[in-house]
Amino acid sequence: MATRCAWKIIFNRCELPEIYFSYDEAKKQLQKLTESNCASYGTVVRYDDETGKVIR
Repeated sequence: MATRCAWKIIFNRCELPEIYFSYDEAKKQLQKLTESNCASYGTVVRYDDETGKVIR
């Protein structure tokens, strides 16, 4: 069974609970987060919605 690509944001070494089904949507949200917080770091990573785990 094929699954959709899912994405999550890891922000300041913390996995955020939101799941995005578009990389561009996740990247846009990450940009908003980094602009509103000083000295912050984040990345967009793949997420396996069947296992509930981030793919690193």
